[in-house]
Amino acid sequence: AYEKYKLSERRYLGPTSMDHELAAIMANMGHVREGNVVFDPYVGTGSILVAAAHHKARTVGGDIDIRVIQFGKKAKKSNERLDVWT
Repeated sequence: AYEKYKLSERRYLGPTSMDHELAAIMANMGHVREGNVVFDPYVGTGSILVAAAHHKARTVGGDIDIRVIQFGKKAKKSNERLDVWT
């Protein structure tokens, strides 16, 4: 079920993106369920929140490095601007 979240399938990755399997394990260990609120204070590119959203939790995140969230980066192939929302 989590294979669609593999890092190789994601359009936007930061320098420290967490592997999808570890994020899934963390969501399972946290007993994340539908209706829960999950807050990640170090969201980066959102791997933990993606896993929590898979369980239909409400997700909120922040990061000390706003550049990762706000500015994103350019895609290598298309030169398109990508960020955590793309």
